[in-house]
Amino acid sequence: MAHGVSASRLRSLELRAPFHGVRVDASLPDDLFWTCRAYLERMSAANAFSHVTAARLYHLPIPQYLVDAGIMHVSRPAGGSVPAGRGVRGHEVSDDLWHTRDLVYREPQRR
Repeated sequence: MAHGVSASRLRSLELRAPFHGVRVDASLPDDLFWTCRAYLERMSAANAFSHVTAARLYHLPIPQYLVDAGIMHVSRPAGGSVPAGRGVRGHEVSDDLWHTRDLVYREPQRR
């Protein structure tokens, strides 16, 4: 609304709300990539996709029983509140693990 979008447009069937405060085009696929992309709009820069979510984003082979349907794993360094929200499972990671690149997925810097 701060950008001039009306309340009725935000409620339009052409948009869906995967997360509080985030609207995406309803025609976009409802898959992991686009769900993570939508979550980036509200995700703190201190957080990263992790666990099964990161493995799937990297297209790593994982057993099907590990895939939580509709659950996105997001981690942050120890000492803050863990990410929360509909469809988000937050985790707190110790500092020594946080700095190991292979354990977390961070999107490359956006320009």
